[in-house]
Amino acid sequence: TGPRALPVLGRDVTLEKTCGSVADCTFDELCGRPLGASDYLEMAQMFDTVFIRHIPLLTLTLKDQVRRFTTLVDIFYDSKVRVVLLAEAPLDRLFVHSGGEDERDRQLLDDLGLSGETANRLTLFTAEEEIFAFQRTVSRLKEMQSESYWMQGERRRLMNI
Repeated sequence: TGPRALPVLGRDVTLEKTCGSVADCTFDELCGRPLGASDYLEMAQMFDTVFIRHIPLLTLTLKDQVRRFTTLVDIFYDSKVRVVLLAEAPLDRLFVHSGGEDERDRQLLDDLGLSGETANRLTLFTAEEEIFAFQRTVSRLKEMQSESYWMQGERRRLMNI
């Protein structure tokens, strides 16, 4: 068990705990730093099983991390990577929509000179997009916990040996 550096687009992305085709990561390690689809694609090629620990409640105030998590889940799902989650809440309660704007959103709208009804429509649209992405991610994560999904991951692993 040890760290592994993955070469991605001329730079290395290091995961601290790996062993063979298994990665044991934290949410912050995967989603708390500026990683993107190309990084997650490389991980999906290198690992057939990924543990993701310390997943916090995901709120709209963690937009960047939530978007990364959604991208990661989409790529791992399509690649049949087996995922084990250790989260602060069950899947059905992992994503929390507080219903209010955070300070960053208000500042951005002010900087853009948007206010009133236009700002409310934009904020509502953004929140609806995020909620839809949350729902799709939860659906995929539930499927990724099924026996049939794990068996597909096993076939993928055996083909790569």
